[in-house]
Amino acid sequence: MRSEKEIKEAIELYKGYLKNAIECDVRMDKILYYRLIELLTWILKKSKVLPI
Repeated sequence: MRSEKEIKEAIELYKGYLKNAIECDVRMDKILYYRLIELLTWILKKSKVLPI
């Protein structure tokens, strides 16, 4: 189990990555994009941040 700090850092990293991709108009591969979302959702579920 990761610490809350590590989880928050990971979330910020993903936010920054997605924001940069959008700002730079980078056409991210759709599979990569969906996998990022899937992984982020999994992290949130494991950390009990999302009540899923």
